[in-house]
Amino acid sequence: MPEPILITGTVRGPNGKPISGARCFFTDGPVAFPEIAAITNDQGVFSLTAPAAGKWVISCAADDLSAKTATVKVSSGKAARLDFQLER
Repeated sequence: MPEPILITGTVRGPNGKPISGARCFFTDGPVAFPEIAAITNDQGVFSLTAPAAGKWVISCAADDLSAKTATVKVSSGKAARLDFQLER
């Protein structure tokens, strides 16, 4: 079984301040995956665990802001970082 890979990042708003309560989730990946989502903490930080290495598409949304989507390529045994800046 592949080793899970940690993807972390920070979600910020148009003013550059961290957003608490933003939703970050996988929308596509190299293998089938269950619905996996994370909610940012008070510092805007989220953490998701990718079930396998490869390219993962992650979307992030928060109330009253436009959602963003980004792709991150992860390798087995290596953590990855992906930051978002949401706009109005």
